[in-house]
Amino acid sequence: MKDSLKNIIVLTLIAVIAAFALSYVNDMTKDQIKENRFREVKKALDVLMPEHDNDVIADAKDVDGVQYFIAKKGGQDVAYAFESSSDQGYSGEVRAMICCDPEGVILGVAVVKHQETFPAINDPKLHGELIGKGIKNAVLAVKKDGGDVQHVSGATLSSRALTYAARDGLVKFHENILGEEIDMAALLPQPKEEVPGPSVPVTAEHLAVILPAYDNDPLNDFKEIGGVKYYIARQGGAVTGYGVYGSSEEGFGGKVEVMAGIDINMTVQGVVILAHEETTGYGKEALESKDYWTRFKGLGLDANWAVQADGGDFEHIKGSVSSATMSSRASVGAVKAALDSFVENREELEAAN
Repeated sequence: MKDSLKNIIVLTLIAVIAAFALSYVNDMTKDQIKENRFREVKKALDVLMPEHDNDVIADAKDVDGVQYFIAKKGGQDVAYAFESSSDQGYSGEVRAMICCDPEGVILGVAVVKHQETFPAINDPKLHGELIGKGIKNAVLAVKKDGGDVQHVSGATLSSRALTYAARDGLVKFHENILGEEIDMAALLPQPKEEVPGPSVPVTAEHLAVILPAYDNDPLNDFKEIGGVKYYIARQGGAVTGYGVYGSSEEGFGGKVEVMAGIDINMTVQGVVILAHEETTGYGKEALESKDYWTRFKGLGLDANWAVQADGGDFEHIKGSVSSATMSSRASVGAVKAALDSFVENREELEAAN
């Protein structure tokens, strides 16, 4: 009993001391944290604010939990700056300082907090894409989502997060400062009709890499089904195979598009990459290497069309920076999509020949 009581007393003392130490450390560091925060904000404001003759920090005002820094010149408001964030970054929250004119048109953007892996979040081209735009003169979404902002190649998530941070911050600006009611639904990009087939032209060079033996001109010998061209390889008049388009949306940066050569026995004879948005060090180099695509040659419907991480036959890409399971998954999915497309339309293709 005495030992139990002793243990309770010891544990209580440890808890009290730990709580005191934590409180002491917090008191010692909170002023430093506050100072660091002030410097961070001031640095962003110094970069973003246009010429002014007032103290933008002293003249700041809080509205609905948002602090608005106001630049004035000759007594007139010339710009506002405020922080806004989005949780749609690749590694979580992206927080930015947005500077706009009194009408809500963006003058500049500075990222103040992020955990993104890639430097694209601070790419001047991305920031420049936002300048001059507002919620009334542009659709603040990346172009691949139907908006007006060109994303940085291979960094769609980072681009999307910064764009949404700007958009959401401007919505609050219009509501809190300009006193307007904003219909958020009206700001969202309208769905666009999906155009079938590849996003880039197929060339004779593409077909020469992937098709079985032919003596015709397959680029101009094709059958169109559902808006997609199936390029036909012939030798001595007999069909030897087809060039078939396939794609997958599962890439790290978005869609991966391929052209696959498939013979009349439904076996892949070759694959060439048409388009992708994968990132350097995380799959880009492999997808652009001809050697990578040789792994699909000779495969048909009996292959286990999935990467090993998903229980399939295909080893995932090892990028120079990290493994690239998503790029691998997309490449396998794109080739399989081409094979499935051929199988689905095989009867119609054969009937046409």
